[in-house]
Amino acid sequence: MNDQRDPYLIPGTDVFRNKLGITDGRTLATAEYELSTARTIEILGDPRFKAEGTVEQLQRIHRHLFQDVYDWAGQIRTVDIHKSGGVPFQPIELFREGARYAEETLRGDHMLTGMDHDTFIRRLSINYDDFNVLHPFREGNGRTQRVFWTSIARQAGWEIDWTRATKEQIADTSKAAMMTGNRRPLENMFDQITARHRNSVRTRRATGPPPSIGGLEPPQHGRFPDSALGSMSPGPGAQGPDMGMGMDR
Repeated sequence: MNDQRDPYLIPGTDVFRNKLGITDGRTLATAEYELSTARTIEILGDPRFKAEGTVEQLQRIHRHLFQDVYDWAGQIRTVDIHKSGGVPFQPIELFREGARYAEETLRGDHMLTGMDHDTFIRRLSINYDDFNVLHPFREGNGRTQRVFWTSIARQAGWEIDWTRATKEQIADTSKAAMMTGNRRPLENMFDQITARHRNSVRTRRATGPPPSIGGLEPPQHGRFPDSALGSMSPGPGAQGPDMGMGMDR
């Protein structure tokens, strides 16, 4: 049980406050999976959806994906969260500075457009790490980032097939980049799962989860769909805003 006050949890539990009135973590995970998967298909199938590369767009994506589940969907977290080992994501008091840096770097890279394969992979890894360190939300950063980077890659003429990387690989490469500054494993992973974008991908209709998104399998054994992204933040069962490192959903 969490002894520290966390405004995102139902008092006396380790379950997130939610619109569905669910008080059991596994039941909430299943409901969240079903609802957010539908919203993911919806947003990526919308031809009006264009990559902007800003934290504000991350907020809009998060709000869209989790609007049916959380009243705080789309809102920047108000508590600090940490990786396992105690390494924090961007502290709230420094969030604006970190967000400005990430946005300016991506903008300086022209949203990753006009690059050959090797340059795209290298700059994608740098920008991905910059935004991952921010981890703007109390929960759901993984799915939100996956939509965010899929849209940026497609707009730049590339396709990221997240299903070609294992959960462990994505987790380890993201962790190495954040904790040690070594982005080489992240570059190697993106090199394996990125290819030139095919126009046919955009014309697919919402008959199921978009193939390149991946990680949308139903939660099993208390694990959540976005664990595949390797972004770590407290989830149901976490030990409060400064402890516990459940895989991000």
